[in-house]
Amino acid sequence: MPRPQVHPVDVLLDAARDLIIEGGPRAAGVRAIAKRSGAPSGSLYHQFGSRDGLVARAWLRAVRRFQAGYIAALSLDDPREAVTAAVRWAVNFALAEPADVRLLLNYSRRTLLDAEPHGSLAVALATVNQPLVDAIHALAERLFRSSGPRAVERTTFAVIDLPYAVLRRHLHAGTLTAAVADDLAVAVAPWLPGRPTMPRSPMKCYTVAETTIIDPTWVGDYVANVTALVERFGGRYLARTGRVDKVEGVRALAQTFLIIEWPSKAAALSFYDSPEYRPYRQRRINGAENEFVLVAGEDATGAAHVDP
Repeated sequence: MPRPQVHPVDVLLDAARDLIIEGGPRAAGVRAIAKRSGAPSGSLYHQFGSRDGLVARAWLRAVRRFQAGYIAALSLDDPREAVTAAVRWAVNFALAEPADVRLLLNYSRRTLLDAEPHGSLAVALATVNQPLVDAIHALAERLFRSSGPRAVERTTFAVIDLPYAVLRRHLHAGTLTAAVADDLAVAVAPWLPGRPTMPRSPMKCYTVAETTIIDPTWVGDYVANVTALVERFGGRYLARTGRVDKVEGVRALAQTFLIIEWPSKAAALSFYDSPEYRPYRQRRINGAENEFVLVAGEDATGAAHVDP
């Protein structure tokens, strides 16, 4: 029978990550991680097998967190908008999760581990960047009608090399602000085909949801954890309430109504499809009747002013 897990995995991974950032890879030994997290050393070996297993999981988590939103942005239909949405996401993610970004900017997995990984960990480390590579090749095809070496190189300049340099400089200097996202979007424009234009701010998007709870056992954990997760992905709660007055219509009202504002559709989808949200989403789906829609922040008629 598996040993009960007392300490959440994220607490252990946070401890390893923070020790590395503060003192370098050698500072993140099992004893130090145990002391920082409050978990017994034996439980760390039981869960991760070794110090390398724990540190590798912390690094993989940071990679996947970043890639979730970045790849969603790179996959937008308009390739130029995809580039600007992606570099904006990079800045916003760095503002929300500076520790994860410092880990990725300063250390490769080879500098973090004491020995070559084996088994499933080796496979995970070797393949974790493949979705990003595929997204860059697909974007190059949409930008340049080619996924040859030169097109991929130009795309990589815009969506990898330039954002990496800008984020690294500002994070080290402590000068990273939301304004950097707009400046970076302007800076990448000359690398793209077509006539360079001032990148447009992405259109806001709104989650509008109706939920009727069937099994309430998921609710407390969901609210406690998903609220912060929404905010980390750039969302802002406008309403979460059961105080609703029907003015028109015949359909029965749901128990709870939810409205979340997102900086873009890409941000909303990045949250919805993120590995962190997936288990909470499934528990909500299993324990409630749900209607979720994404609403574009626009007036399709053009008659009304809608704040961008």
